Amino acid sequence: KNILYKTCNELKLCEFGDNSFDLVLMNMVFPSLGGTEEAEKIIEEMGRVLNYNGRLIIGFLHPLFLHPTHKINDRATDFRFENYFKEGHHYKAEAITTKDRKIIFNDTHFSLSFISSLLEKNGLCIRKIKESNSVPEIGVYVPVYMIFECVKAVKNGM
Repeated sequence: KNILYKTCNELKLCEFGDNSFDLVLMNMVFPSLGGTEEAEKIIEEMGRVLNYNGRLIIGFLHPLFLHPTHKINDRATDFRFENYFKEGHHYKAEAITTKDRKIIFNDTHFSLSFISSLLEKNGLCIRKIKESNSVPEIGVYVPVYMIFECVKAVKNGM
């Protein structure tokens, strides 16, 4: 009751006024971005449209999962750790479907420090971090995903 669901391009939220939402969800948006300017614009828009004390939930790949030696069905294939702090670094990933079809992705990486600084710059404080569980029976021993729960700081600061 009284919930409005919207799906839209995160770079163009102009139709929504400042402080319009109590909750914004962003799942797997960062890997699809072209670079740092898009990342900065998206987080700026999230900060603008969220109400004070509103929540932003961000889901993205866990940095540990980017190691190309993983032998499971969903993995980065050419991510190199020396590029970890090269914000907006592009790399390839692949997924094998249940019918053994290979899907190739062109993904973009941002360090946790970069994401954290964007959130802080836009008045969004990380309240909680959740990592996905390991699944040893399929060879997943490190978290695949991370979720940040962020809160927009109140007008007078937190």
